Amino acid sequence: MVAQDIRNNNKNEEMSTIELSNEVQDSILVAYRSIGLGTFGMVMRYVGMPLEKIALFMNSSQVTGSNQFAKSIKLTFQEGALTPYRVVGPASLVAWFMQYSVMGLAFQFFDQALSRSMGVKPVWYGDELMLPPPSKNETSSNATDATYQTKMIAKTILAPVLAGSLESLVANRAEVQRYVYFLYCLV
Repeated sequence: MVAQDIRNNNKNEEMSTIELSNEVQDSILVAYRSIGLGTFGMVMRYVGMPLEKIALFMNSSQVTGSNQFAKSIKLTFQEGALTPYRVVGPASLVAWFMQYSVMGLAFQFFDQALSRSMGVKPVWYGDELMLPPPSKNETSSNATDATYQTKMIAKTILAPVLAGSLESLVANRAEVQRYVYFLYCLV
């Protein structure tokens, strides 16, 4: 009876398998990586909040004279060890997550698009990072070709520039809309 149940479960598993095209799989992988980058960035910004507060105090007029770093630390933690974290709210966490995930998504998008259009390999991601570099025997003739190398360098420069430009454009537009809404509320 148990063996029959296992066979029935295996048949059900086989029937529930969905085949996705490579483009859909690549899109899901980009979204997965972007969510991971957003989560990582959000956690790191939260953990680094004391350093951010120290930097804010050091660049302000609240600390002057000698021992500015010590004074900044004292101001940062004057009400306890968790004082720097009191300024972090749900909106901060969402904003940090969106900032890092959108930047990761934009970079991956431009890296993939430029790689396809220029006929070069994309940046290594995930498991590819853990593989040993190819030996000289395995290296394709394209990798040593001067035009291929030039395309690779151009793509390596353009992908982060385009991603940063897109992220900046989106962030600036959001800031302008927020400011206009603020002005509208005042009137």
